[in-house]
Amino acid sequence: MSSSTVETKIPSATQVHISDDTLTVDLSDGRSISVPLAWFPRLSHGNASERQNWRLIAGGLGIHWTDLDEDISIENMLAGQPSGESQTSFKKWLDARGSKDELQGQVRNDAVPIPETLHPGIREHFIRAALFNNLGMKTSDSANKFRVFLAAIYSCRAMVELMLDRADRGESTVTRDELKERLVQILPYFNLIERIRIHDFHRYGLIPNPPGLRVVMALGPMKLTANQGGASWAYTAEGPTTTLTGKSGFKPQRPLYSADGRFFDEDSKVHVEPNKIVVDYLKAIPAAIAEFEQLLTPDGRNAYPTPALFPHMYGGEVRDL
Repeated sequence: MSSSTVETKIPSATQVHISDDTLTVDLSDGRSISVPLAWFPRLSHGNASERQNWRLIAGGLGIHWTDLDEDISIENMLAGQPSGESQTSFKKWLDARGSKDELQGQVRNDAVPIPETLHPGIREHFIRAALFNNLGMKTSDSANKFRVFLAAIYSCRAMVELMLDRADRGESTVTRDELKERLVQILPYFNLIERIRIHDFHRYGLIPNPPGLRVVMALGPMKLTANQGGASWAYTAEGPTTTLTGKSGFKPQRPLYSADGRFFDEDSKVHVEPNKIVVDYLKAIPAAIAEFEQLLTPDGRNAYPTPALFPHMYGGEVRDL
């Protein structure tokens, strides 16, 4: 008796339909397959907009949901296999999502008062950062979302640059370096924002992740030197790590690291979403402004337009954040 095997070709997906309880996929061979949405917890926890933000990958053999970081293969659906994600992994994702949802609700729904400041430029950049951040929260395309958040981060950095410039001009009772030391203690992600700006403006430029790929980025320059031992550098889930033996060395020059679109903050040793960088920074800016203006010399305080001359530059709030 002889036997033979027949290779079965997996049909590709052509269209995806999602209801409140069912995931339906149209296939290239004319069939449609429906499975319970509950098979895929990330889809179950997504809202309508997130569920509809899907795209076909691997020539239609898989489906990717960008906002939910979910991938489903047609082969597994045909085999009747629900999500294989572990409870530990799902809980970690759900916890991160809870923090993001809370952040989005706060940013979108609250009217944010514009901080009191003598400096109209600082006020203007606060408004820009807030509005760009809001636009990023509403943008579904991942590449454009990244670009808009970078625009918000630029204005965050611009507020500090304007303060430091006044110290350079002798309009502060402390030097630039002394003022910077004070601001570092007040503003979260101070050094990270500075490095984002440096690498985007003066080195290689920052670009969005290619669709469908998980990307780790390490921007230097960085120099590893082996001397009577070994030197190695690796990127782990916790961030960059360096192993040195003997007299070997590692010399980075203000490096910038990111994984899957989240920047690594070397001060707190955590990966941070761009929108969290902006929101936390804007919360702390009023205290930084108060510290800066307390240190101004009399000439420095008189260097700005008065509210009576330019009333539109003072007071108010940023709505629709």
